[in-house]
Amino acid sequence: MPSKRRKTSADVSGATEADRSYGAPKAKRARVVRGKRGGLKNMLEMPVDILIEIFTRLDPGDLLNLARTTKDFRAFLTSRKFAWIWKEARSNIQGLPELPAHMNEVTYANLLFSPHCHNCGKGNVKMILWNFDARYCKDCKSKLLLSDGGFLNAIVKLTGIPFTELASQHILALACSTLDHLEVTPWSNVYHVHQVKEFCDRAETVYNTQQWADFEREKRAFIEARRKHVATFVSWEKEWVHAKTVETERVRRERLEAIYSRLRDDGWGKELDFLDKEADESFLELSSVRQPKPLTERSWQSIKARLFEFMGNIRERRLTKDRQNLLTKRYHIFWCWIRGQCPDCAGDDGGMLPVDYAAMPEVRAIIDVPGDVEVTVDSFLPLLPLLPELRERWFEPWKTALEDKLKAYLDVESCNNPLDLAAAYFDHGWAQRDYSRFPGVLSSCNIRTYVWEEDVYIQAIAREPGGTVKFPTRSTEKLELIKPARDIIGLIRLIGGDPLATTYNEIRKLQVLVRCTKQACEILDGTRCQNMTWDEAVDHLSRNRMHERDGSSSLEVIEVNTDNA
Repeated sequence: MPSKRRKTSADVSGATEADRSYGAPKAKRARVVRGKRGGLKNMLEMPVDILIEIFTRLDPGDLLNLARTTKDFRAFLTSRKFAWIWKEARSNIQGLPELPAHMNEVTYANLLFSPHCHNCGKGNVKMILWNFDARYCKDCKSKLLLSDGGFLNAIVKLTGIPFTELASQHILALACSTLDHLEVTPWSNVYHVHQVKEFCDRAETVYNTQQWADFEREKRAFIEARRKHVATFVSWEKEWVHAKTVETERVRRERLEAIYSRLRDDGWGKELDFLDKEADESFLELSSVRQPKPLTERSWQSIKARLFEFMGNIRERRLTKDRQNLLTKRYHIFWCWIRGQCPDCAGDDGGMLPVDYAAMPEVRAIIDVPGDVEVTVDSFLPLLPLLPELRERWFEPWKTALEDKLKAYLDVESCNNPLDLAAAYFDHGWAQRDYSRFPGVLSSCNIRTYVWEEDVYIQAIAREPGGTVKFPTRSTEKLELIKPARDIIGLIRLIGGDPLATTYNEIRKLQVLVRCTKQACEILDGTRCQNMTWDEAVDHLSRNRMHERDGSSSLEVIEVNTDNA
């Protein structure tokens, strides 16, 4: 056998100091171990009666961990002489079932308290398969557990008996009735591959012999006892998990109360009340808060800085929310005042809304003032002479933008008062199923869509009394979704008007009657589409979007009376 190579240090006699430091091997970092190293090495030298007193106060899981620390502890705790210690340890756990007849103390403790896969050793396996007295990880489950189909195939393969003959041989019936299985769903089970193999080996040996009846009785007695034992353990596990959960929640609650008390002592009481009022559970989800451990002075000092940083962010949120609530209260005072001064802003006919006034600098200068300044109805009286100017300033950009849209659509460069034309109808799109003129088109939800605003003032004035949310119109760019109504041009020409010259007032003075010849409209609207005035015809075109393809070609003029024109 060739000798192993040994690492030798390089000759650095002629190297510089920098070379030595560069080529020198790095020192290995010592592994960090919690607790004192070697703290248990002399424990077995203690008197036996003291050791026994200590061990009997532990639970089986502690004994199992202790037995895995050193060979001496393993030899001491696994000897038959001290098996009664495990029994005493089991009595420390309330309601724990007695040791099953087919297990020893160490195996029993390993099943109950060691969360490792019994096949590959992978950790954090919490589920116990009581039917198989084992814990398996996901990968090992797929290898060791057989579905109903895999179970039948294994029986056929291991016994060598064709599937068609298994029923007559009674082997399949005995296997199904005496093998442990885990019910996955009401209609499917899984079986343990080792138990299936053991059953088939034994069955093949004693089949058609005197021992078959004894084998059958033995298996049935075993499975009956096993099922009773499984039912007992499943019941105990549910109670134990519930008790453990209750205890964990109790410790967490006490820790939370202790943290609350310390935070209030340090001046964070308003922030804690704010979290409760907002039903915000982000604080409760912090890992330093949710730990199921009592809060000690040492642990408090370790989490204090992080909690203070979190509470600082909550303080900013609280102050922002308080400021927003204050601004909203002031806005509600203005809302009532402006509706009394400008009745047209109370409806949705496209007029200027209270929130549009409030977004203007002159109004904001009165509402958005420090918290110690009292704002009343009298605070808004200086705005009275400015209201006409504010209204004109708000309408002007919208009016200009709509005029430009209409000019582009009609393909004219200059037109006096294009919004007065009969063709000046605008289509809101699918957001609103009607055609509108100026200023009614400004009530479209397309230009008042919700947009997140970081400005606390805008958030505050968006909420009207009663809870209705209406945002101010911020930019004419929102008009891109609103377009001139296409089929109105055809309707004007149908009654003999000129889309570039006929005004809305002139159309209204005419006594126009129009009917729709489209069969689908007759089915939907019935007689309502047979004798329509101008406004009814416009409404008909806006509601029935099937006219978008053919415009007003399906409309017919019944009567045009120009006596009042």
